[in-house]
Amino acid sequence: MLPNGTLSLGSISVADPASSKKRVLEQAARLFADRTGCDHICVTAGKRGAGLLRNASWHWDPPQPISVKDTVGAGDSFLAALLHGWLVADLPPAANLHRAARVAEYVATRDGA
Repeated sequence: MLPNGTLSLGSISVADPASSKKRVLEQAARLFADRTGCDHICVTAGKRGAGLLRNASWHWDPPQPISVKDTVGAGDSFLAALLHGWLVADLPPAANLHRAARVAEYVATRDGA
């Protein structure tokens, strides 16, 4: 991530990942996976949704409409739920991503973290 908020991965440059089309986010995740050898890449895009690249299979979960009160802790809860679903519950990738997104949305509807 560069200081101006631009994510740059060589031929793909996304000025604002949260407002970009999910296709561009998928391309960026695949390029990052290719360059790093990592087979699990998660991209969160705030109110646009979240994507998960797992073993070359792309999954996208669109957001649900919520009334946001406070986003502090939403990202941490998303990651905690995602890791739990992967390491403990052994959920399929799409179900895991969906659950993590709903947990983060719930946290965002509450006051304070």
